[in-house]
Amino acid sequence: MMQSLPIGRDRIACLAAATASSAGRGRRFLTRQAGGGSPTFAELAGLPAWPLLDREAQRRVAMIALLLAGRSTLAAEIDGIRLRAYAVLVGGPLFEDVLTDQSPGDAPLPSPSALPDAADDLLRVAVPPLLAHRIGDAGPHDPRAAACMARAERFIRESAAWPIS
Repeated sequence: MMQSLPIGRDRIACLAAATASSAGRGRRFLTRQAGGGSPTFAELAGLPAWPLLDREAQRRVAMIALLLAGRSTLAAEIDGIRLRAYAVLVGGPLFEDVLTDQSPGDAPLPSPSALPDAADDLLRVAVPPLLAHRIGDAGPHDPRAAACMARAERFIRESAAWPIS
């Protein structure tokens, strides 16, 4: 189970606004009767914060997620030009933090030129269903992708680089 991060009133308000339905009371009543409807406070509290970021910041979080997932390959990389290209994409200080991270990551590492597109693919399947409208072309929810993004969000927070821009 994904552990949620500490939340504040501002985050809950943003999440509530992001998941709000524009339907009238009658439609909302019928939706609740059918088992849908507005999210509960517990559901809001468990949502990640990254979907509330602007599109470019979301992409940077996803690129960090992919770099962390491919951490073992990244640790063996010796091509300075390639490493510099990754750093340019996500920001030098945050990339340095990724390089010094000791957690395992055995996923394939996209090339620097493929990293932004791979990040977009990750975003499409990692977004929680309640916030799918925040990602224009969201696909079917993948819990492993969501866990990868949650790890990146925690990592960025621990690196004192949150909110990412």
